[in-house]
Amino acid sequence: MFDQTTDPDYYYHVAMTRHILEHGVPHTLPQVKGTGWDVLFSDKEFLYHQLTTLFYWMFGEMGLRALSFVISGGTFFIFALRAVQRLP
Repeated sequence: MFDQTTDPDYYYHVAMTRHILEHGVPHTLPQVKGTGWDVLFSDKEFLYHQLTTLFYWMFGEMGLRALSFVISGGTFFIFALRAVQRLP
C-alpha cells in the first residue's frame, strides 16, 4: 500500500495540524524567515487543515491517513460517476 510518510507534504500537514491543535490558526510562521510567512501567513489549504485537525484530534495520526484515503477515494468515485453518466 502507498506509504504517505515518503511524501514531504505529509510532514507539513501533520505539523500544521498539530500547530492548530496546540496554538490555534496561525497568522504568521516565524520558523520560515525570508519567505514572507514570518510576516503574514495565508493558509491556502485552510479547510483541509481544519478537517485534518478534527480527524487528528479524534483518531490521532491514523485519522489523518484515513481522511486522506476517504478524500482520495471520494474524488475518484465522483470522477468515475461523472464519466459513466456521460456514456451514451
